[in-house]
Amino acid sequence: MGILYVIARLCFPAEMTDVDLEAYYSGVADKIWWLLAATYASFAFLMAPFVYGLFLPLVFASQILVAALALVSIRVKSPSFHIVVIVIMFAQVLWRGFAYSIGG
Repeated sequence: MGILYVIARLCFPAEMTDVDLEAYYSGVADKIWWLLAATYASFAFLMAPFVYGLFLPLVFASQILVAALALVSIRVKSPSFHIVVIVIMFAQVLWRGFAYSIGG
């Protein structure tokens, strides 16, 4: 939860008056993507085996893939690429939820 709070806090500046949001995002985007990669890697290596008590190889692979995409997003500065990665992240979370709820 702490990492998600820090990510949410980094998304917007403390003062919203007269702020160029694109310039602000450019300044903090690397930190956000590192934290997202860390979050997905921790889900892959800690949550499934230790919290849920099961290991699903396809779910693990999808979490590692999304973590890798987050790391690639640090290098690729294209906002459209970032949007595509965010959509993939949402899809992976939904799929992971369905996979755990139906057991495969």
